Amino acid sequence: MYWLVFYPLLVILSCGPKEKNHNEQSALPSEEKNHTEQSAFPYDLQHPEKNISLPGELNEISGIFYSNSESVVYAIEDEDGLLYKFTVTDNVKPQAFRFGKKGDYEDLFVKDNKFFVLKSNGNITSFSIASGAVTDLHKYKFDGKGNNEFESLYYDDGLKTFVLLCKDCKGESKSNVYGWGFNPSSESFTTGILKAPDKFKIKPSAAVIHPLTGQLYIVASRNKLLIVADTKGNILNTYKLDPSLFPQPEGITFLSSGDMLISNEKGSAKAATLLLFRYKGG
Repeated sequence: MYWLVFYPLLVILSCGPKEKNHNEQSALPSEEKNHTEQSAFPYDLQHPEKNISLPGELNEISGIFYSNSESVVYAIEDEDGLLYKFTVTDNVKPQAFRFGKKGDYEDLFVKDNKFFVLKSNGNITSFSIASGAVTDLHKYKFDGKGNNEFESLYYDDGLKTFVLLCKDCKGESKSNVYGWGFNPSSESFTTGILKAPDKFKIKPSAAVIHPLTGQLYIVASRNKLLIVADTKGNILNTYKLDPSLFPQPEGITFLSSGDMLISNEKGSAKAATLLLFRYKGG
């Protein structure tokens, strides 16, 4: 099965009990911490170009996607079935579209002008926006058994499938189910079974493929880490996230220029935030 290509990356995604406290320290073993040098990293994670405070309706912002054709951010929050649309300005005034009932919505991706929203239980809702309204709405029920929790959804163009990274998945103590794929053409879910060492305790909160480098960027909110890997899952580097800037990072997306946006839920901070980092790559 094609999921086996993700073994080097997915073996680090070991999941513990579900929690909402994102103030725990990194659980990386000491030998992994030598990957945190940022000499070749194309972003200055200490100095965002913009640090935008978001309005109250986005306090629980959980997934973001940047539309280059519209120059806007689309976002969801994890308590209600609303899609928000706003520009990257200091005075955010979001426009809202209802696509579902209240629920635990975790991530968002837009493919071929269609929105795909992931719930924490693995269910996916797809829809379009036409004339200011939600249209062509479809729901896809996750067919995995037992209790499974997801927070990350991204599209891999090479595999022609969406990728769901587990935060908590059934069987983790023995066979460790870490990744599922969702094929929008066949409307089906598939998975691979991978085993991870117990010492790794990283939980993915959001993931996306960089538009210029083709590398996979993963935010781990609990561990305050940004992980960079190739699309086969080989880890290239890990970067610490300063809790003063990243109190609860839950979303990541890129502009076509390579500029990076990371969103933080409000948590115990004064407001939810959206951080813009300029791309300094060649």
